[in-house]
Amino acid sequence: MTSPAPEKVGELGGHAIVDGPFYIWYYADTWYVWVSLLVVASVAEYAIRFGYDIGTHRLRNLPAFPPTRSDIAVLTAGAGALVGVSTVLLLSESFTTSIPILSFVFLLTAAGTAAPLLALVSRGVVTPVGLYVLYAPTTLITAAIMSTDGPVWVTLFGFGLVLAPLLWKLEEVLRSRYLGWNGGRFTG
Repeated sequence: MTSPAPEKVGELGGHAIVDGPFYIWYYADTWYVWVSLLVVASVAEYAIRFGYDIGTHRLRNLPAFPPTRSDIAVLTAGAGALVGVSTVLLLSESFTTSIPILSFVFLLTAAGTAAPLLALVSRGVVTPVGLYVLYAPTTLITAAIMSTDGPVWVTLFGFGLVLAPLLWKLEEVLRSRYLGWNGGRFTG
C-alpha cells in the first residue's frame, strides 16, 4: 500500500537522482474505486450499527431500521452496481477488452458485492461481509497499482459470490442452533 523506497539512478551536479513509483498518483487516478468501496463500507456500517444497536443514539436523520425489502434491494444492488461500474472502468483503462468481458466483469463484481451486503442488511449475518473485506479492497488495490497480466484478479469476486451464500447459511445455522438467534432486530 505504500511506495517502495526510491532508488538512486545517478548524479547530476553533486545531487542524487532518484527514481521509483509514487503510489499516491495511482490512488488519485482510480478515485472512483475508493468511492465505491466507501459506499459499501457505509452500507455495512449502517446495518451493523442499527442492527446490533451500536452507538445509534448519536446518529440522526438516517432511515428506519429494519429497512423494507425495496430499501434492501436498493442498498445492496446499488452498492454492488457501483463497485461493478468502478471495476469495469478500472479494467477498461488497463486492458483492451471486449464488451462481453466487461459485461461479465460487471455482473461478477456487482453480484459479488451485493451478496455479502444482502446477508448483512437483511439478516445480520456478518461472515460474508468479513470475507468480502478480506479480498475486495486488496484485490482492487492490487489492480489499481500493479500492472497485472489480465482481468484474472476479478475471479476473486466469483469465489466470494460462491462462498457468500454458503457462509450465510452456515452462520445462520450455527447462531440459531447454539445461540437461539432468530435474526434479532434485522427481521423486525
